[in-house]
Amino acid sequence: MIEEGERVLVVDDWAETGSKALTARRLIEQCGGVYAGLSLLVDQLSAGVRAQLVPVATVAFARIHVKDLLNATNFEISVRLTTIWK
Repeated sequence: MIEEGERVLVVDDWAETGSKALTARRLIEQCGGVYAGLSLLVDQLSAGVRAQLVPVATVAFARIHVKDLLNATNFEISVRLTTIWK
């Protein structure tokens, strides 16, 4: 249960459209809570949606195309994703 005035941080692994995060924000606010922000592992939100969810803390930002995954070895994919963390 969310208490009146309680700050709530939404945490998710991956966001593309932001529909779940936007819905979570609305529900938090309808319950009387205060939306504190969104924490993501991978952020693929459009600038417009991100603006509605500010603040957004992103651990990594990855845009890997399917054709790259199909043509890459597991080692190449691992190296690409590892370099994002640095």
